[in-house]
Amino acid sequence: MDIDSEEHGPARDDFRAPRLIRTLLLCWKEARPTVQVMCVLRVVAGSALARTPMTLHGATRVSTGVGSWVAASIAVYVFNGTRDLVEDRANGSMRPVASGALPVRAAEALVLCCTLVALAVPMVVEPFLLGPVTVLLVLGYFYSARPVTLKKSVAGAFVFGFCFSFCAFLVGWLTLQRSWPSAAAWTCMVALGVWTGLIGQTKDLGDREGDLLAGRRTLPILLTERGAQSLLAAAALALGFVTVGWALWRAPAVLPAALVLLVGGAAVAATSLGADPEGGRAVRRRPYRIFMATQYLAAGVIIVL
Repeated sequence: MDIDSEEHGPARDDFRAPRLIRTLLLCWKEARPTVQVMCVLRVVAGSALARTPMTLHGATRVSTGVGSWVAASIAVYVFNGTRDLVEDRANGSMRPVASGALPVRAAEALVLCCTLVALAVPMVVEPFLLGPVTVLLVLGYFYSARPVTLKKSVAGAFVFGFCFSFCAFLVGWLTLQRSWPSAAAWTCMVALGVWTGLIGQTKDLGDREGDLLAGRRTLPILLTERGAQSLLAAAALALGFVTVGWALWRAPAVLPAALVLLVGGAAVAATSLGADPEGGRAVRRRPYRIFMATQYLAAGVIIVL
């Protein structure tokens, strides 16, 4: 038995290490990498709105904000994956938890670790960030869990989406500034918060069957698929025009980002109205992909300009 232990011990350790790495990679995939990259861009864009010369100390503080925010976001999204099993499987999702590739207990362990990191970093390094990070973690929990379950209603999804975006920009601002946000910062924070909270509900297009099974009251369920497409198309266009108008009046510095939002809104409207409500899920989710791309471009423009 001693000989067997010596022979098989190292092999077992070698097996565990790759398994741990695989679990972490699956958790990263469950957290939606495109969303996490967007989280980084939002925080960096928020710091760019501060218009503060970037120093090594400033870069370190921004990096701290990014790390804490992404840890909180990963916790929220992986936790959501453990609570969305019914609708995800009904909608044919191939994400790791829904497909069974990532055990729920392993995902929950990562959620706990990321939550501790997200809270520990502000408490030790940047106390000003504790407020926005805590808001995300609390809303993220109630987005997926009872008794509130924000994800089940249009209003709840809007509140979570708005705060998710707004607070990310606020984290970026607070890493470099302790003052009240400027008019330009407010314009971007509010406009992109509404964009995320409202137009982000294009993600529900094509998921009606699973959401209905899970008891959710999304726009496609309340209004039918065609009704939801029409409403979201109108909202995307209206938000684009309002943001451009406001930027021209009060915040010309962010007009390029506002124009990106207008073009993105027009594209969302065109794909929403042109999509066949009875078409495949991939076709019906095209507006959501444009919604995501618009966020990337708007944040990129804010950072560059």
